[in-house]
Amino acid sequence: DFDRASSEDFKKAASDYVAAAQQAGKKHDISVHTGRTALITAQDIQSDEYLGMLTIKGQSQVPVRLATIALAIEELGITKLGPFDMPAPKMYQSVGPMRGAAGRIVGVVRIIDAAAAAVPEDINLTYKKNLSEISSDSEDDIYSLKEIVTDDYKRLKAAEVAGSKADELLKLITELGWDGAVGKFNELYAKNDVEVFEITTWDGIARSSAADIELIHKQFANDPASADAVNMAVIQKRLVDKFYSLLAPRQTDFTNVPMIVQFQPQAAYYIIKSLSRNLPSRAEYDQARTKIAYSLEYIDGQSMTLDFLLPDNILNRMEFKWAGPDEADDANSVEETSGDIPDATS
Repeated sequence: DFDRASSEDFKKAASDYVAAAQQAGKKHDISVHTGRTALITAQDIQSDEYLGMLTIKGQSQVPVRLATIALAIEELGITKLGPFDMPAPKMYQSVGPMRGAAGRIVGVVRIIDAAAAAVPEDINLTYKKNLSEISSDSEDDIYSLKEIVTDDYKRLKAAEVAGSKADELLKLITELGWDGAVGKFNELYAKNDVEVFEITTWDGIARSSAADIELIHKQFANDPASADAVNMAVIQKRLVDKFYSLLAPRQTDFTNVPMIVQFQPQAAYYIIKSLSRNLPSRAEYDQARTKIAYSLEYIDGQSMTLDFLLPDNILNRMEFKWAGPDEADDANSVEETSGDIPDATS
């Protein structure tokens, strides 16, 4: 009984994947690869060229990625599978067949160990992910906390250098103009014909609201492998808000240019050549407000429908109360019956 079986039951019944792969490959004349990774994260799974492609469909026929399925095991419970998805797997239970894009690869996966996130004992934490056993071209197979901290430190020091170079470029702009300053900067610091400095134009950048970011968080709340994409959306909002904060209310053009803007989330410096925004007309504002109000009303209506039909809500609205012993009426009680009781015997 798969539903009642525990992880220990699956562990006892687990077969040898290597032997099974060899037999299947020989029988069907196909290439079957096996491997065992170390403890890896959802990002590791999703970034792998093969593991990141694997999905499985439930009753809804919506594909669920391996990263979401793997973290749904009882020992972790980080993700939740829906009622129409496959049941949450158990340790040592084979999950599959899982398929990649266009069915080019098929895989069967089982989870044999799990651990929650924890603070390392020291900076020397190093281990091999063993993704290379699955993907021959896998990059960054070695996790080294020391290297990550070192890279972060180098990035902070590079940001300091970038700040001084931004000051240098601003001085060149006042002396040579924008085109001359950029050309001079390329002469001094461009490493090759590809990594050159140039003026970048952003057009039609709209601000994201707090509700937009909250919606993104909710959309990807059950997909830990998308954490980087969510962070990028948050950083993009902060950058756009940074530029908007330079403009006074109802101001359309920023006049204090050129100007250096530091943006710490990217460890970057921007030099503004021009900054402007298009204010909406009254008609555009009214139209947008109507759409947003209708959307919010629709969302609230859908949410209220679910709450409205919950059993507890129904009982509260009906003011339902269970009858106690003192409140129950006994229809057969002689004391509460008027008139004579006929004799049922003959």
